[in-house]
Amino acid sequence: MNPEQDSMNDETVLITGANSGVGFETAKALALKGARVIAGCRNMEKGRRAVEEIISFSGNDKVTLLEIDLSSLESVRNAAARVLDDVQVLDVLINNAGIITQEREISADGYELQFATNHLGHFLLTNMLLPIIIPSSRARIINLSSGAHFMGKIHFDDLMLENGFKPFKAYGQSKLANILFTRSLMHHFGHRGIRANSVHPGFVNTNFGKSRSSEKIHGFLDWFTNFGKSPEKGAETSVWLASSPEAGEYSGEYFVRCKPARTSKGAKDMAAAEKLWHVSEELTGLPGLQ
Repeated sequence: MNPEQDSMNDETVLITGANSGVGFETAKALALKGARVIAGCRNMEKGRRAVEEIISFSGNDKVTLLEIDLSSLESVRNAAARVLDDVQVLDVLINNAGIITQEREISADGYELQFATNHLGHFLLTNMLLPIIIPSSRARIINLSSGAHFMGKIHFDDLMLENGFKPFKAYGQSKLANILFTRSLMHHFGHRGIRANSVHPGFVNTNFGKSRSSEKIHGFLDWFTNFGKSPEKGAETSVWLASSPEAGEYSGEYFVRCKPARTSKGAKDMAAAEKLWHVSEELTGLPGLQ
């Protein structure tokens, strides 16, 4: 991508999971375009190193670190409060952070960890930041999903997968939730100028999921990433959706390689999307915030 094109000077972008992989490359590319970049990271030591590298690469010193653990609703609330105090207008929010786990793990709030991190944390963060996103002339929200949503189903009778947990069952559910959340965002806030889209970055050669995976799933991820694209290539669609004037014409879509792509039948179910929205409000305590 040409950094001279689609300048983002004087615009502010928040990216979760910005210390590595696709999130890191997205942050680098947008910093190169002149954006003020808020790098959301769980691990502050890794985050500081990432911010230093982004500044060095881009020559843009408008890159700051935000501590946020998407698996913890308290951490998300605290991070959102800091952003609301510091930023008048947020032009782009990229919900990039994500995990996959081999075993069923529980978040600090008592929720299945993949659902908590990949969906609920971003649901809460986005809703809390809407007051500073809506005033932006760009007002774009980008949710990182995955082709894994095709094997996903929202298990409303057992959202936390207490019965029959499987790693990719949980991951697929969370990635389908990302797309349904995107569709509901448009239903609720599209009339106010919000442009929300979801992205499949492709199979990317990163360390995604490997720190929490068993030898079996680690080998499976290795097999995929051996054939995967670079993180820089994986970031291209997110960067395009964040910066391109043409991308502003789209909303509620699922993108692969910078083009709208087909989704599963379940990802088009607006009744499920609205049900998930209301359940997510209850699980995150959002009705009391709005």
